[in-house]
Amino acid sequence: FFLMKRRPPRSTQSRSSAASDVYKRQSQLRANKILNTHEELLACQDQLRESQNARKDLQILLEKISNEWQAKLDFYNKPDYQETVSYTHLRAHETGRNLVCRLLLEKKK
Repeated sequence: FFLMKRRPPRSTQSRSSAASDVYKRQSQLRANKILNTHEELLACQDQLRESQNARKDLQILLEKISNEWQAKLDFYNKPDYQETVSYTHLRAHETGRNLVCRLLLEKKK
């Protein structure tokens, strides 16, 4: 016949209840965290969609501008194209250095 020491229960009722409460709180926190993460993910997806739409709009705009500029370049690069400008127009874009040269040349005449 063996004498065995009786061990106390591993957890009392109050500890068991407290542990259960902690577990429940942890479960709720995890669920809230998952929900928040899901909501953040949805918000990111919306932002990504908006960004992609904006990028498509920008690409369309750039293509349109590129086509317009290409048409202008094609027009101006024709071998027979010579745009005439008036003397007044030339004087309006005259720099200080060109002005001095022009005045000196006119003075020599």
